[in-house]
Amino acid sequence: MLESTRRIIWLAVGVSLWIGALVFTWTGIRHTEQLLDASGIRTHPQVRSLYESPSNITESEHYTGAQIICFVQDSANDSIGLELEGRVYPNRSDELKASLIQQIQLDGVYGVSYSWGASGKVVHIAFHKMN
Repeated sequence: MLESTRRIIWLAVGVSLWIGALVFTWTGIRHTEQLLDASGIRTHPQVRSLYESPSNITESEHYTGAQIICFVQDSANDSIGLELEGRVYPNRSDELKASLIQQIQLDGVYGVSYSWGASGKVVHIAFHKMN
């Protein structure tokens, strides 16, 4: 009788732990969904595409110098023309990239304007310092 009681107790403990883990997981999933809904990520995803023309531009975009440097590094092989403070950078060789990066202030705020080609893709991006 003692051995069967011990097995039943261990079985009850195992089932309880398994049910507790399921409840804990379900609660975590529900809280994550609520946080995503509250933050607007699910209902209003932010799309930042530089390659397709938007249908309606109502506000100006602003970027920090650090974001511009990341953009220059990430788009090194693109054929998009780049302009900073009136100076045009037609291609992105290493020397031009280095001089462009030296001109950018990391904590500066830059406005941006886009030029689109006939196909609706961005062909030129101009950054100008806001402050």
